[in-house]
Amino acid sequence: MNKLIGLLTCLCFSTNLAVAQNKDASSIIKFGLFADTQYADCPSQNTRYYREALQKLDTCIEYFNRQEVQFTINLGDITDRKNSDLEVIKQHLSQLNHKIYHLTGNHDYKDITNNSVLYKQLSMPSEYYSFKKGDWVFIMLNTNEIASYANIAGTPKENEWNRMQEQIKQI
Repeated sequence: MNKLIGLLTCLCFSTNLAVAQNKDASSIIKFGLFADTQYADCPSQNTRYYREALQKLDTCIEYFNRQEVQFTINLGDITDRKNSDLEVIKQHLSQLNHKIYHLTGNHDYKDITNNSVLYKQLSMPSEYYSFKKGDWVFIMLNTNEIASYANIAGTPKENEWNRMQEQIKQI
């Protein structure tokens, strides 16, 4: 299909994890996930409704709060075009009744020249981190570590990126 009929700006749901069927309720973890909010303070374009993402995010937040999830995970691409849009998103996320953990997506690196600034803005302890809830350990991976958009110029990651590009050319 050449055109997307609809655009899901914010995928949100909550889930329960239990260690085993015969474990008690204390081993159940209920958390929310959302991804690809891709908010931008700009007019809609084709099937992209950038400003409407805030309303969808609010719906997601209200749902998570009603479901009384223990925490939420943002899977990335919270903004679409510029880092300054992140402040508006963070204001909306402050309505969550629980902690939020972030991962970054490729769109989140726009206007960023130092990745650690982005991680700090999202209250991420580092680009890779983990946290524990009950008997569960959640490992947050940075899938943007070696990428042309992820501010690698002048770092050892730039050499890795160049090496990977050369290997791809040889295939």
